[in-house]
Amino acid sequence: MPIILRLVALFPAFSDIEASMQATLWHFAGVSTPTAQAVFSGTRIEGAMQFINRIADAQRWKKSKRNQIQHIFTQLGHLNKLRNEILHYGAWMLSAKHSAGSETTRCQNRFFQ
Repeated sequence: MPIILRLVALFPAFSDIEASMQATLWHFAGVSTPTAQAVFSGTRIEGAMQFINRIADAQRWKKSKRNQIQHIFTQLGHLNKLRNEILHYGAWMLSAKHSAGSETTRCQNRFFQ
């Protein structure tokens, strides 16, 4: 099975990751659930990471705590970018006009090194 199809099979789990990021953001924001739902509704992974980084700055987190979360954010950032490229540009990548093999290889090289 081509790698792009294996990656697409992972996308349903991505909504679980977004829900976990929402809960994490709400926790660090220190607001009640109704307030968090009102304020952060629709926040995606990238936005949640930005908010959490801003909270870390405001609360002056220790370097060790920041390093732990940055490692996670780096991995999530790569996965999020790959997911978005496949979802938003996948049809282009698999079109008859462009070679799926060369584009798939480009994605593999960029995200799996």
